[in-house]
Amino acid sequence: MKIISTLLILVFLIQSCASSNQPIIVQPNPMTFSENNQSGLIVGTITFLNERARFGNYKVEITNMSTNADIVERNSTTITLVPNLLWKPKHKGELDNGLTYLVVFKRPKGSYEIYHINLFGQGAYTSFSSVYSGFSIPFEAEEGKITYIGNLIIDEYSGKDEYGVAYRNNFERDIEELKKIYPNVKVNPETIRKDTLHIK
Repeated sequence: MKIISTLLILVFLIQSCASSNQPIIVQPNPMTFSENNQSGLIVGTITFLNERARFGNYKVEITNMSTNADIVERNSTTITLVPNLLWKPKHKGELDNGLTYLVVFKRPKGSYEIYHINLFGQGAYTSFSSVYSGFSIPFEAEEGKITYIGNLIIDEYSGKDEYGVAYRNNFERDIEELKKIYPNVKVNPETIRKDTLHIK
């Protein structure tokens, strides 16, 4: 009986290791968008340099920059990235074998900024939190237009209390992935706004 149990455990471990090397299958997203939409569509990516996730929950805070407090509260939003927490914390983005998340969301017309990501984790007996900050990605949302905000790269194991943050333009790759995963989004790469692509 012990031999059978040991064999079953070994088979399970082998299958788990094999599945971790298999490409991630991404299902098409039903979101629709066209030039007739009254909101703007924001597209970007977030890449983590390590497969193992340091946290269990990553909340990307999108802040509206209006001087009207009511508009700020109404139009600001949060995009949540959740790694695969089964067996061991592991990133499960759509690109780069799970390392890169494709971030796509609609926002009403206006000026916005991403300047921090709230982090939450859960240990055996305690919960903990942190924040990625020290950067700023400003962008504009326009009715019926797509705005590309770039690729944010995070090294969450670069230091005990600090995180390495970089930024690059991966426009061609990210837009191609957008067209694959969001087949109902009408994409014309020549009209996508990317002239404000920068990080502070």
